[in-house]
Amino acid sequence: METVDQTYRSNEDRRRWYAVYTGFRKEKSVYRELAKYGIEAYVPVIKKVRQYRRKVKEYELPLISHYVFVRIHQSERSRVLNARDVFRFVGFGGRPSPIPKEEIALLQRITGEINEVEAMPLQDLNEGSEVEVIGGALTGLRGTVRSKTGKHRLLIDLKNIGYTLSLEVPAKYLRILKRA
Repeated sequence: METVDQTYRSNEDRRRWYAVYTGFRKEKSVYRELAKYGIEAYVPVIKKVRQYRRKVKEYELPLISHYVFVRIHQSERSRVLNARDVFRFVGFGGRPSPIPKEEIALLQRITGEINEVEAMPLQDLNEGSEVEVIGGALTGLRGTVRSKTGKHRLLIDLKNIGYTLSLEVPAKYLRILKRA
């Protein structure tokens, strides 16, 4: 016979991450509404600073426009779809596509470092080279070098979301996996 704690843990294991598509600039309001429903949600944001004539304003923008990530049981899908400005689940073939928790963790790491990195040149690195990040918060991340103009841009494919991110990483933190 299962205890209440074992039943809770087994139910907890069935919760998976999904992406939902929202209205234009509605990511934060959808996040707040889902929180009211008791649904775990996540919106990766980056901080931007804007200089005005007499003041400096800091604000946050979603890393991926129109996307809010939710961690739910299958039975909670209708509650998510009932939230205002949620259009649909992101998926393939008409079915919501679960997102591995490693990709959510990757988004969390990227939003913590995306504005702070600056790259340095590396002679052997060419466009199209496959590389792995070996230092900093993005350690373990793999991608393709997009350009070599004094700074190295990395393209990171998030396959389950169907999205590609582009970011700058210091060349000293890159290890070449496959030369172009």
